[in-house]
Amino acid sequence: MKKIIGYVLLGLLAFGAFLVVTFPAQRAVSMLQAEVPQLRVAGVSGTAWEGRISTLQVMGQNFQRLKWSFNPFSVFKGSVAFDISFNGDGRSAEATLGLRSDGAVVFNDLRAKLPVADIDQHLGLDGVELSGLVELQLQELVVMGNTLLSAEGDVFWRQAGVDAPVAQVLGDYSAVLTTDDGGVKARVKDDGGPLELEGLALLNDGGYSLNVTASVRDTEEKMLQQGLNMMGTRQADGRYALQFSGKL
Repeated sequence: MKKIIGYVLLGLLAFGAFLVVTFPAQRAVSMLQAEVPQLRVAGVSGTAWEGRISTLQVMGQNFQRLKWSFNPFSVFKGSVAFDISFNGDGRSAEATLGLRSDGAVVFNDLRAKLPVADIDQHLGLDGVELSGLVELQLQELVVMGNTLLSAEGDVFWRQAGVDAPVAQVLGDYSAVLTTDDGGVKARVKDDGGPLELEGLALLNDGGYSLNVTASVRDTEEKMLQQGLNMMGTRQADGRYALQFSGKL
């Protein structure tokens, strides 16, 4: 009798696993849309464990050719994780996405490229339009809802510039992200270009603060010099102290 019960339970577990593995991606996405009405999708195929979406729109941004597949090795770490990627419309990314027991979403080995305009609209820089490409090379990124909990790795701003109020080429910049009890810190520096810059950004509680010093390398860059005069405070060494803050 015990053997029979054991076989029945084993069969039920196998059937349950079969249902989970073959659960249609379209139904899973529909359930997600019921929780997130602003989510728009097209071209859903596959299963909840392995599938793809041709086009996904969230927060006004379009993501093309989104793919995901279950990462079996995550089970040995006591979690459930998926390898995800998307590519198209000037944006690309790949990472392993997992869910912690406290509800936090964890991205490991995140590699991404996206237009800085995707971030610009969330910085609260009234009247300022930025240009260029942001590249992420992060070992780990942890978010809870809309709050960034931790980040470790490098961020690059390639071909940085300003489109408005006046067009201006700035150069290339990089930041090293680390996390401590005070939040996520980004050590920022320039990688060459007309604007020399160095400082620290702090990300916590859904906001950001940026404190940097800057100077113009080429004295012929009159427009850039005027911008520093307007936005910063001139120091004894001739460099300018700049401070920005806002909500993300």
